[in-house]
Amino acid sequence: MGIVKQELDTLIKNIKTITGKDTKGKKATFGVTVLEKTCYWAKGKTDRIECDNIQTNVCETISKCMTFMHLLKSRKGLICIGNACAKGGGDSAYVALAENRATKLAGCFFDNDRVQVIHTLNLGIYRGTDTNYDAQRNLVLVGIFETDSAINLNETLYNALLSKPLPFNIEDFENVQKDSMRFVPSKLKKYKPS
Repeated sequence: MGIVKQELDTLIKNIKTITGKDTKGKKATFGVTVLEKTCYWAKGKTDRIECDNIQTNVCETISKCMTFMHLLKSRKGLICIGNACAKGGGDSAYVALAENRATKLAGCFFDNDRVQVIHTLNLGIYRGTDTNYDAQRNLVLVGIFETDSAINLNETLYNALLSKPLPFNIEDFENVQKDSMRFVPSKLKKYKPS
């Protein structure tokens, strides 16, 4: 049993427009949307989300959701974020889980000719003190709406996400380098299907 479109659209947080800049002052504008409330990545899964204890295929669900589809209008690209909660398996398994979630999410959009560039961002494992493990498994998509030329995407995205548009603090995830105000460089990359 899946989730009908009307139910899904009510579970989507409105797209929040955020702006960030890199260390050279170059700016980028992003649109962030989160599947939330009672919908999260299914525990230990990379291809399923769970809403009110009902699991469904992530790509099929996204294709039915107008809010997520609106992000496809972002001509500059899309960033698919993978994350994992602190509870459960060993660190290496959860690092791979976060990476695989970002990759699976990117794969949902690969055949869509409206998306020019797809990036994945592996936030890694949650290292904060909040014990709301479900909130650490939110499904997050970021559209790249506008950019100055030659921006540092890593720095501008990090700076923009500091405005806290997400239900968690990005600085509580392991692949964040607070001292250099960016994500671990190898964790933000262009998507290439396998």
